Amino acid sequence: MIRLAVPSSADTMPPQPPPSGEQPSLPDDVWEEFVHDTEASIRDSAPKEPSARARMVTERLRQQDQATAGRIPDRRRQ
Repeated sequence: MIRLAVPSSADTMPPQPPPSGEQPSLPDDVWEEFVHDTEASIRDSAPKEPSARARMVTERLRQQDQATAGRIPDRRRQ
């Protein structure tokens, strides 16, 4: 398995707010939340994408359901 080095929040400096002469594009509370968010909390709140294996299993089960649904009327007619 290949692991990529991702800098942690301790390794990087938080972005600085705009100079006081400029109008900020974000409200102060939103900026504070952005600055104080940690990588872990961001990862925890991010949506999870299913793995390739989970997608394959879901597709196989969907195909089986469709095949079964197609056969049920045939059994009832006999």
